[in-house]
Amino acid sequence: MPTFEELIASLPVVSEDLVLLEGDHIPPIRRITSPNPRFVPLSFRDERAITPEVTSVVLITAPAAVGKSTVASEIARRIDAPLLDLSLFQVGHGFIEGTIMQAYGRRQGPDVLDAVDNGTAALIFDALDEGEVRAGSSNFEAFMIDLCALCQTPRPRPTVIVLARGETALLAELYLETQRGFLRLLCRGLFY
Repeated sequence: MPTFEELIASLPVVSEDLVLLEGDHIPPIRRITSPNPRFVPLSFRDERAITPEVTSVVLITAPAAVGKSTVASEIARRIDAPLLDLSLFQVGHGFIEGTIMQAYGRRQGPDVLDAVDNGTAALIFDALDEGEVRAGSSNFEAFMIDLCALCQTPRPRPTVIVLARGETALLAELYLETQRGFLRLLCRGLFY
């Protein structure tokens, strides 16, 4: 069972200073810089180990209102990864690339996507379940197909972290099982 620290150690830390654009027209992607003094690291129950050069996606699942968003924020802060709260977006086809390009601009957007592809940066998608409700079934399916396409290439470290609850996590798992490098982590101790 990996601890939170072991999970962090298995993820890439962004080495470039990528700057989110600012303005009202920029999507609400967050970069977390301040530590949460109330955050308590936790352990996970895993189904498979993270395998270097294979695992590209980590799905973290737990019931509602137990701290998944807090975990997502702390992971984002520790590895300096952009955090996309899907409850704030209308996901669909082209969402990932389009949102990254809009948030980082034409100069840095391709660099972010390339870094995710080559394993030197990560993207964190929180509230997948709320994104599903907001998007509707066909748009959500298009988003999941794009997410799976993003994760097809084996990479040195996992570069996509998805947090969800309940049935949406199971649905995501069905999509992601087509990916060789998929790992599901269950927040240990949050089910009791």
